[in-house]
Amino acid sequence: MYRISAWKEYFFEQGTSIASVAIALMALFLTIYNAKLDRDYKELSIRPFLHLDVETSDFHVAIRNMGVGPAEIVSIATKFDTDRCMIFFRRPRVPTDPAIGTAENAFKSTAPIYAYFADPLSRLLQPDSVWETQKAPRLYVRPLTPGQIIPPGAEIVLFEVQKETLEQMQKKLQNLSSADYTDVTRRFVTRANTIPYYLHFCSLTGNYCVNQIEENCGTGSSAP
Repeated sequence: MYRISAWKEYFFEQGTSIASVAIALMALFLTIYNAKLDRDYKELSIRPFLHLDVETSDFHVAIRNMGVGPAEIVSIATKFDTDRCMIFFRRPRVPTDPAIGTAENAFKSTAPIYAYFADPLSRLLQPDSVWETQKAPRLYVRPLTPGQIIPPGAEIVLFEVQKETLEQMQKKLQNLSSADYTDVTRRFVTRANTIPYYLHFCSLTGNYCVNQIEENCGTGSSAP
């Protein structure tokens, strides 16, 4: 009888210890899980969202951060003149990178962007059909650069018509037929929405990223 009671007491003590360990492990798991949920929630609260803003009233195209946190531009790719993307990075080259360029080389996309948007506006930009005096149209192009930070709510203009040129263009638009007016604006919007200008951007923590370059360029690339 004594031996049976001793074994019962032993197993009771061991069972209590195991239960205590199990409860402690469950508490630790819940702590880690809640910490992860907290991190995920905080990450959601700082996610950026870059949106292409196109406006035909003044013919401008911009990148606007519609998210709740800053966006850091990691790299940029363009695909204007060839079937291969030109990719621009700020960071040093690593073996897995395709073609690498410095931030300054990103400005090599200025001329292609200028020509890309001037084309659908050519009917309004011809000197003999717009200008009272012979002068070149004034267009503004500002490509993004790797490493650039875009705060939430901020808008970075990629292309716009400068004021003096815009006034002349608006005069011309008023004299166009409805069909011609629609054609000009439609071509501009179509060009803007299909611009071969791709971004890889991340939140400042680096835990959330959107890589348009991978989606649109694959492995094809060329040095800037």
